[in-house]
Amino acid sequence: MELGNKIRELRLKKSATQEQLANELMVTAQCVSKWETGVTMPDIQLLPKLSAYFGVTIDELFDLTEDAHLERISHMLERERILDEAQFCQAESYLKDKAERDAGRGIYRTLLAELYNHMADGCRIRAEYWAKEALRLEPEYKWNHSLLRMAQQGAILDWNYANRAKRIAFYQQFVKEHPAGQGGILMLLEELAAANRLEEAQALLDEKREILGEVRAGIYEGILQWHSGRRQEALAVWRETTGRNPGDWLAHASAADCLAHAGQYREALPLYRRSLELQEKPRYTDSAIAMAQIYEILGDYSKAAEMWEEVIRILQDEHGIREGEVIDAPAREIRRLTAARENVPAR
Repeated sequence: MELGNKIRELRLKKSATQEQLANELMVTAQCVSKWETGVTMPDIQLLPKLSAYFGVTIDELFDLTEDAHLERISHMLERERILDEAQFCQAESYLKDKAERDAGRGIYRTLLAELYNHMADGCRIRAEYWAKEALRLEPEYKWNHSLLRMAQQGAILDWNYANRAKRIAFYQQFVKEHPAGQGGILMLLEELAAANRLEEAQALLDEKREILGEVRAGIYEGILQWHSGRRQEALAVWRETTGRNPGDWLAHASAADCLAHAGQYREALPLYRRSLELQEKPRYTDSAIAMAQIYEILGDYSKAAEMWEEVIRILQDEHGIREGEVIDAPAREIRRLTAARENVPAR
């Protein structure tokens, strides 16, 4: 009924008759009348023509509330692996307009950043495919390798491209402006550690230890020990952190992440498993995804596929998600691993 009212409102605003609209859409005037009175609804294939005729978006035809618009965009970003240009442009136009009109609400800017990242991810998927195709034809052409690395955001030796100075400078200023916020402190610690600016990282950790709390402070203490070359001390710190916090799932997940980064895969696996067991439902899927990737690295494709199946179960049973990219992505991994397993010689 709302759609019918909207069509009638837009038609009258355009000073068009039902017959004129019907001729434009190549339907009968009776069809238009039935739409406007709520007896029937226009075919979904006519919505783009209706929106073009009235000069509005399809969303505006349905007269969605602001919250409904934002929810629709969020769902699109969750469910679609690659956005087409029309989806992207429609969401971008709406969010930019709202961001300009409402300077005090951050959700528009958050969704814009998410939208651009999502579109960039889709472009990287396409770039990865074509870079691999180029390498198949010209395997020694260095630029093809560079293009694949860029698409996959891979590692690079060239310090000019790999250094983190800009992000570090941003978060140094950010932490000055938000000295009690954990998020900025953690980002700055990670960037400093990854850039081997360890003295700065240690000074920041010592200054912000109380804000970070025992678990995070312990985890990052171990990270700095590891980057300093004191690897046994780092392993001991991570073990002690989980030992002092046996019921804290985040302590186990964070320690497992550190061990995985350090290549200590077999020690990381039980900590990831324990972090899953400790979480209240609905649980995050991060630990299960990490276990799937570790099992694949270790060559156990069956266990890797099982973990991706667990990811799907958590999403379906605990989050009520049964379709979209969040389900399709682990399903693709299962198919890929099944095919890989069939090509691996029996041990």
